[in-house]
Amino acid sequence: MLHVINPPPEEVQQQIISNESSGITLDGYEMSQIVGAKMIRIQNGDWEPLEAAEFFKYNFPCAKYIVNTRLDKDSQAASVKTNKVLHYTNNSTLEKVVDGFKRQDDFLTKFAEHMGEDKARLIYMEDWVNDVTHLNEVVEWLGFRNCQYNRVLHNNVKGYVQDKSVLVVGGGCQAPIGSSKKD
Repeated sequence: MLHVINPPPEEVQQQIISNESSGITLDGYEMSQIVGAKMIRIQNGDWEPLEAAEFFKYNFPCAKYIVNTRLDKDSQAASVKTNKVLHYTNNSTLEKVVDGFKRQDDFLTKFAEHMGEDKARLIYMEDWVNDVTHLNEVVEWLGFRNCQYNRVLHNNVKGYVQDKSVLVVGGGCQAPIGSSKKD
């Protein structure tokens, strides 16, 4: 899925589109290429959710945004305080940390609303972490075809132990490419 963030060159995309009936996919395209995603903390700073949404719509008109938050702010705050994940939690009370997460999530929820359903998808960790259906819905929303997760990997279970199990996405998984997307 991350190939959508950094897609192959146009000529490769056109080759895949023209050979769609033969089942050629992005699988195997430049296996040595490293592709990743970046979490952007847009709620930091002085801007309002509407300003952030307008900035992203203008500067990244083709992008889609997955806004991931947690419903259980008390558990989230206790986790970061216990593990000292965030620098500002060291000298803050648990109540202040919870309040900070509530303000951040309010910003992100409003940002997603301003972006609109076609540009932003608001998901909650408690929903998708144990139910792969939610991730599969996001995959479909992004425009992927023939892609279904069979499970959720958990790289932060039991003290951040790496989950080494195999994740199956499905045969023939295809990223949305240009005008080949069929809705």
